[in-house]
Amino acid sequence: MAERALILSYYFPPMNGPATFHPVSFQRYLPLYGIDAHVLTSAYYGDENMDPSLGRFPNTSYVPSWGPASFWNALSMGETKIQYRFGLYEHGFLPWLPLAYNHACRWIRENRCTSIVSSSPPISSHLLAYRLKKKFPSLRWVADLQDPLVGNPFRKSTGFIGKWEEKAEHNIFSTADAISANTDTVRALWAEKYPAWAHKFFVVWNGFDPGESVGPLNFPTRARPILAHVGALYGGRLPGPLFDSVYRLSRDGRIKASDFLLDFTGPANFEALADQRSVHALIEEGWVRANNQYISRMEALRITSEADMLLLLDLTYPHNTKLQVPSKIYDYIRVGRPILAFTPEKSPTESILRRSGIPAEIISSTATPEQVDQGLLRFLALPREPEPASPWFLDNFDAQHLAGRVAKMIRGESFPDFQN
Repeated sequence: MAERALILSYYFPPMNGPATFHPVSFQRYLPLYGIDAHVLTSAYYGDENMDPSLGRFPNTSYVPSWGPASFWNALSMGETKIQYRFGLYEHGFLPWLPLAYNHACRWIRENRCTSIVSSSPPISSHLLAYRLKKKFPSLRWVADLQDPLVGNPFRKSTGFIGKWEEKAEHNIFSTADAISANTDTVRALWAEKYPAWAHKFFVVWNGFDPGESVGPLNFPTRARPILAHVGALYGGRLPGPLFDSVYRLSRDGRIKASDFLLDFTGPANFEALADQRSVHALIEEGWVRANNQYISRMEALRITSEADMLLLLDLTYPHNTKLQVPSKIYDYIRVGRPILAFTPEKSPTESILRRSGIPAEIISSTATPEQVDQGLLRFLALPREPEPASPWFLDNFDAQHLAGRVAKMIRGESFPDFQN
């Protein structure tokens, strides 16, 4: 009889965001390793970005399954507003967590479940798993944290909230049978902080779905080449150094308007940039275009595939940490067009790009203005014919292979971090 895993993930399609990649991949590919996978998720997401074209997935329990959508969405949005007052942004505490717990208990008993896999963000998925592990101690629990909880630069938790997060992390790490990070730098951070539990920590990177067709498309007719950033700009991921460089180089006559158009697809708050003069000038002069709207996954892939060049902003100003990798990198690499990347030195992003087989200009997040200018000029001189991703990239970031790692974690088996 096949093993049965219950995947706990508050975020799941039709919610449209990178947090759904792992749970979708696990549900789709764990059966290839002899593990039936059922997902327990939320039916409503308040004001989160939704993609109706994704629909609802089979073999998935959407909770709550009763009552009007307007009521549950209103509760979710109310929860978010209250949390904002305390510096917290974590969906799923109320009403999802207690309802999901009751549903999970029934499902585990009725289906002879052997393991649970909790995936975040948000942390509510792990809090649910923690309660279930306490009730059903024979279940093997794999906690797929993806982003770090404590020490995450995008979390500004202090005071009571900070202490609560420390306690929650301790409970998860002490109770889960295996814990996965989405980069080797996060795992190293955990191993240093919790050496007694270092044997529990593994790396399950984000990656790409081999069943999703992604590659370069023919360029549509347009006046000039497109340097595209596809996806929301959030946290410290702002294009200030690039904007400043374009402003300087255009004034010096070293680049001209026909060289490229900086095209931003997705929500972008340029008001957070320090030098608003250059921002407004670049927009007015036609160097920068932004639609500032969420789009579907399919539309994002189309825009990525039709771009001449691609922009990656792996920035966490003012922290400059090396903990995470922007999920769009896996789409960019499969398209194969040249990539302009801003990232800290020796970051996971830099490591992936250098071994990806794709032409890239990598500019340090601490580069001087002159270094940024020289990097941009080198980038614009790169050939724009698409290149295939390297075998190393395809082997290490294929979602089917990543699900195999989780299958080994469920069974308590070891595996190497990277294939060389």
